[in-house]
Amino acid sequence: AFFPWSRRKDFWLVLSFTINAPFCDVTFRDGFIGDVLTSSVRPLQDLAFTLFYVCSGLKGWWTRDYTLDEAASPVESNW
Repeated sequence: AFFPWSRRKDFWLVLSFTINAPFCDVTFRDGFIGDVLTSSVRPLQDLAFTLFYVCSGLKGWWTRDYTLDEAASPVESNW
């Protein structure tokens, strides 16, 4: 691990307080971290789609037998 446990422990402690917020008192920190986590869902979905699309295109570029219709098929069925 790059970070020692003493530094990671604080991160996991804050995250556990945020996840357990419905069952205990909520502080500003917990609400803020919860908002950041819920707001990052859509950008992370876009990032995953972009990585899949790029990797699909690279596969066709490297093999040179991947037509445009074959490349669009997995994207259309997952979107």
